[in-house]
Amino acid sequence: MGGSADPVGLALTHALSVRSALERLREERPGERQALTGEGLVRRVKELPSLMLQTGLVPSLLFYMSKIDDRADLEAFKHSLCLARKGPEAEGLELGRLESELESGEGAGYRLALALVVEAARSLTGGDLEVSEPCQTGGDTLLKDLAIKLKELHESSGRELLVESILRLYLQELKKALEALLAG
Repeated sequence: MGGSADPVGLALTHALSVRSALERLREERPGERQALTGEGLVRRVKELPSLMLQTGLVPSLLFYMSKIDDRADLEAFKHSLCLARKGPEAEGLELGRLESELESGEGAGYRLALALVVEAARSLTGGDLEVSEPCQTGGDTLLKDLAIKLKELHESSGRELLVESILRLYLQELKKALEALLAG
């Protein structure tokens, strides 16, 4: 998933990775996982730009982080970040850990949306929100790394607004790509 300065291209890459992961999960157990639609993720991606306008980038991402309540959520975040950085074929990625993120329920999608945004910030800004290698690191370490990076970003004069403006374009395109690719 390397560094890219193209938010549209990155949004398409991420949406295609999510679709591929969703298809692979459905193929593993036909019939059982047909309810996996990605609807929760699409909802979170749609909501995030408005939340960012109301509260700012760091408070918005802290809200999404607050949805990580237990070990299963930490694992979902870790594997979501692994998917975002390395794609659906990544070594160490356990697709089953993403199942709750691809449902349509009320709490679905927060961890995957957060992971996609963190990876977009890293890729599109030359390293903002860089965290440890997600496919090889525990979820609790990744969360701590992210909190430290959010604190640094919040304290840097003007940098938070610049990153937020870049991420708004990425999120706008990600929303469109997810809606198109997950519609079927």
